[in-house]
Amino acid sequence: MHFRRGLLGGQLRALNGLSLEVRDGDFFALVGQNGAGKSTAMSCFLGLLKPTSGKVEVMGKTPDLGSPLYETVAYLPVEPHYHLYLTVEEATRYYSSLYGKRIPSKTINDILERLGLAQFKTLRLAKCSKGMKQKVGIAQCLIHETRLLFLDEPAQVLDPLVVREFREALREIHQRGATRSA
Repeated sequence: MHFRRGLLGGQLRALNGLSLEVRDGDFFALVGQNGAGKSTAMSCFLGLLKPTSGKVEVMGKTPDLGSPLYETVAYLPVEPHYHLYLTVEEATRYYSSLYGKRIPSKTINDILERLGLAQFKTLRLAKCSKGMKQKVGIAQCLIHETRLLFLDEPAQVLDPLVVREFREALREIHQRGATRSA
């Protein structure tokens, strides 16, 4: 990929020569220094950025926005942005409903309990810490039976106890057959 550096800057090459294959059921982590292109690669995998050369395939298809491919893919960006007037429970319900499936209240309550959010479910997101907002994003990713889960630095603002619980939740969905990229 090529990006322009500022108005008068030259071209920045990113992901030059990147080639990888992740097979169905793999547990995969893309690790590197800040600025190495991890988030850029993930944006390409999701169809949010189109590479200037080469090709990207996800589950055998070119990722195009609005594609049915996304019915089985979950994504948590490094800094999720929410409608801050929603409560923790409302946000979890709303963002999870974007998959076009009704989520039972018990399922939402269970995931909020697991992530330590149950006691805060009526708290407006505007009053939540970054870690709590991150947990809301994790909740909406874990609530569905996704085949592929993209997590961009998911534990960045989480406390150590929640990181342990989050890793356990990832192991469980991996055992059910999901492929993850973190």
